[in-house]
Amino acid sequence: VLDMLEKFHQVNKRLGKNVPPTWLKLVADIRTQLEHLFYKGFLRQTEYQNLQHYPRYMQALQLRLDKLSSHPDRDMRLLSEITVFCRPYLDYLHAQHPQAQKNPELEKYRWMLEEFRVSLFAQELKTAYPVSAKRLQQQWKKV
Repeated sequence: VLDMLEKFHQVNKRLGKNVPPTWLKLVADIRTQLEHLFYKGFLRQTEYQNLQHYPRYMQALQLRLDKLSSHPDRDMRLLSEITVFCRPYLDYLHAQHPQAQKNPELEKYRWMLEEFRVSLFAQELKTAYPVSAKRLQQQWKKV
């Protein structure tokens, strides 16, 4: 937990610095991801099997920020790929909040999104299991 929180703090520090206007959309995406990972009560509500991947997710965010300075266009392209899958998830959460918390298929989809982010932005870290756009589409149908 300490490692995870330390990495969270490091990423937040980097996001707090002056960022170029062209990065605002990218930084907003990272902040949204952090909000869904580190919400009030996440330590109690997140299953251990998912919680153990948080340090890798944070490391992936650090790598994404490292790469962002030299390849912002690449990040923007990858952001458009993940947004296609995040948008329906977020819309579902906002529209169906009470039911969403009881849907194990949605929960699985949610963690697949995190793994997909790793596969897009920090491939060198490897994913915990195979994930792809096609697999996300199939999982969404189950939701």
